[in-house]
Amino acid sequence: MSELRKIDEKSWPKVHTFLLKHISSSMFLISNFEDHGANIGEHINSGNYYYRWEGDRVTGVFSYTLRGNILFQDGGIPFNSHEVIARIKVDIPSPLLRGSVGTEPSAKNFFEDMAALNIIGPHFASSEVLYSLDLNGKSFTKIEGTLSKEDFSQWHSMMLAFSNEVGLGDPLTQEQYQINFEKQLERKSILGIKKNGELISVANLNARYKNLGQVGGVYTLPDYRKKGLAKEVMSRFMNHAVAVLGIDTMILFTGQENAAARALYEGLGYKEIGRFGLYLGK
Repeated sequence: MSELRKIDEKSWPKVHTFLLKHISSSMFLISNFEDHGANIGEHINSGNYYYRWEGDRVTGVFSYTLRGNILFQDGGIPFNSHEVIARIKVDIPSPLLRGSVGTEPSAKNFFEDMAALNIIGPHFASSEVLYSLDLNGKSFTKIEGTLSKEDFSQWHSMMLAFSNEVGLGDPLTQEQYQINFEKQLERKSILGIKKNGELISVANLNARYKNLGQVGGVYTLPDYRKKGLAKEVMSRFMNHAVAVLGIDTMILFTGQENAAARALYEGLGYKEIGRFGLYLGK
């Protein structure tokens, strides 16, 4: 018999241990908790955290975020979507639901169940390939490309283009983008390549926990593609991660059907380690 419980200070050590056992597919959950705690706050990535308790152990974790997404780590045992919603409603009677992100099949099942009830309008659905790369002993190009506050406008335009191109929809407000950009600058977790002052290729961390970093937002302007820039910015970023951030393992995910991206990452040494669901609604 399982029970869905709200995470508190007493339960967090056991929940933390569980997430560490599944760290490659728990980066959003654990990094958001480290940044914002166990309850919804003002930041769009903050969330209410819950765990599934069976017998004497934690068997799953999920978070309902201010953004309206549910983040899942099911530990190989799928969550019941309706039980998840019922537990969330104990704290938030009318939750905004936009999508689900995390381990399969829970992320996919939740999205499909909510879409069937017309709670979520289907918009973007992808079973992503999850990759990992051990950076110990790796040698890359020299570090270049750190950005500054003056680069926000160009970076913002690129992130909007990225969101539209892949079909993510519902981008953040400009203020939310600005907050995220400045936090990334502070953490030295974003790099780019410029040509004649124009930002043309970028990469950044979208989650981090200690010596593990998750790469996201890798984007090159259309006019500069097929020139090796994505490989170059990733190589610079991996070197930066080792030399400046002290990261020794990189994680990322990309669309199963995105042959070009998969070839790029596999060519850089990334190894496929599983699947990661990305299901976003209107």
